[in-house]
Amino acid sequence: MPKIIILDFDHTLFNAQLFKKDLAEALGLSLAIWEKEYQKNKKKYHNYNYQKQITNYPAKNQKKFLNVLKNSKKYLYPDAIYFLHSVETRHGVSLPKIILLSKGQPEFQKIKIKNCQLEKYLTIKTVAIAKINFIKTLRQAQGKNKKNIIFINDRGKEIDEIKKIFPQITAIWIRRANGQYKNEPCKTFDKKYSNLKIKL
Repeated sequence: MPKIIILDFDHTLFNAQLFKKDLAEALGLSLAIWEKEYQKNKKKYHNYNYQKQITNYPAKNQKKFLNVLKNSKKYLYPDAIYFLHSVETRHGVSLPKIILLSKGQPEFQKIKIKNCQLEKYLTIKTVAIAKINFIKTLRQAQGKNKKNIIFINDRGKEIDEIKKIFPQITAIWIRRANGQYKNEPCKTFDKKYSNLKIKL
């Protein structure tokens, strides 16, 4: 049984593609144009600043944008909550520790995650650097080999990076049909699924 489950957020628990599409529509933009604005904003402020991005839009568009952000919970995949419940039911009193490890622009990411109301299920960590650096800091009661960790992620690149250093970790690759990185190669996954309707 795992002692720690590390879960990714965007494209694993959260439908980030639909979320971004709705943010773009709130401002009257196509997704492609919104992405360009996002990247330009991130470069200018060294960290995505959504307040700065929306400030030049009409008040009604700003309100729509903020409403999408406020209602982030609706973008959780239905099987995300199913999975969290199944872990709780299956493992009973000896629950594994579940860590939501999300890489992104910390302030914006924290708001998204907070509005999803996941705190009762897991510990939330947001990082602006590689996830491997966080995993290196974990200390396990059974030693340093991290064999009782399950890592669940949609990005093949990140799975390969982590498995190279910690091959003992069990890596589950989530390849959702609408995932942004579903075709990114992954050579070292242990299991592969199209959603989180799984039991560990």
